Amino acid sequence: MKSFPGRFKAPFSGFVIPETGELFTSKPDTFNYETTISSLICFSGCQLTDEENNAPDIRIHINDNYEEESRVACINEEYYYIKDKNLCKHNSDDIIYSFQDENLFIKSYEDKIWVYSDSQIENLVAVDGEGNLLNKYTVPFGAFDFIIDEGIAYFSYDESLRAFELNDNVASEVSIKYNQIYQSADNSVNVFSFHEGKISGFRFGRYGMKDSYFTFTDNQSEYLKNRECFFKLIDCDDSGYTYFSLYNEKPVIIKSSFSGAEDIKFTINELSETTISEKVYFYSDTDINMFVAACRKSKGLSPKPHIASFEEMTNHNGDIIFTFDKKKCSMEEIRKTAAHERILYANRDIALTYYNGMYRRYSIDNWEITSEFPASEIKEGGSYSFEACENYIFVFDNSTGAILNKLTIRE
Repeated sequence: MKSFPGRFKAPFSGFVIPETGELFTSKPDTFNYETTISSLICFSGCQLTDEENNAPDIRIHINDNYEEESRVACINEEYYYIKDKNLCKHNSDDIIYSFQDENLFIKSYEDKIWVYSDSQIENLVAVDGEGNLLNKYTVPFGAFDFIIDEGIAYFSYDESLRAFELNDNVASEVSIKYNQIYQSADNSVNVFSFHEGKISGFRFGRYGMKDSYFTFTDNQSEYLKNRECFFKLIDCDDSGYTYFSLYNEKPVIIKSSFSGAEDIKFTINELSETTISEKVYFYSDTDINMFVAACRKSKGLSPKPHIASFEEMTNHNGDIIFTFDKKKCSMEEIRKTAAHERILYANRDIALTYYNGMYRRYSIDNWEITSEFPASEIKEGGSYSFEACENYIFVFDNSTGAILNKLTIRE
């Protein structure tokens, strides 16, 4: 699988006859489930429904909290982003630091911008807001995410979590001491605690799946991203953990206790004839967890569409916001959009959506539109990503990597 921006550059969609290797395509397009089915429909002479014909030819991708690297970071109320091989300052688009590699992601800690590269030798770099080099380190390639606090860094890799002490531009690996705090009766789930410096956390393992990691510092808790993890963790503490999953294609919140008590599951049963995306964006505060997921009609040749098809408008059946109330231990769907209306961001007060060439800002309380403004940068045939950072949502063009707009979350 190509990196996220790269996978939109595949030029054709169609189907292949295995015996001959011939590729049949009805038109140049991104290669995924939906465009392949569309190609088959064109060749077969079948007609699309009015709703499918009227769906805008636009792809909208929302950065999720679990698997995707960040391209935007903020220090001292200034915003910075990655474009191609460069670190840029948003307010001027000036390039302030350049790299040898396009596969970069960015985070901010300790008033520094930290950039990780997956190819150059000194692949962890810290710069200040003007691009002046402060530190550079060599750490193993293949990391998906990291957290840094007071000279200690944890990196999540495909098969492990690794810790490093950062000192004088040298990253010295530190052995992580795990303390097993839970094992399920069937030995399929194992949970370990760890602590190094001011960073502590939990490691969650499920047989046959990638480990998940949840970390804590004095200032925040943070899920470390990984690929294909079973536990999409929402919260955890010394008594147990809470995670998001899908069961029979319905969203489920599961609370598990380290005491061995039976899991408590919360779900929404009213979502009939709908497939929910496995990729979700979530917002969390002291009282609630709020989730945004795309819905698609349960139809077509496959009961489980490819993840990329949720970015397309064909068969899009609206986005939903559902919440898990931590105190009441209850889960409910609170809002749903119209078909072809995508939720770009939500918190407990407002939601921002894209619909029919316009951005809409809603009040969560009554789901009334409080403001609308043109989305002039969104063009038919285009592919776009939306990434929230602090007080803004950044709009990326997936074909060029350029930032097209910066949307204010609050009015």
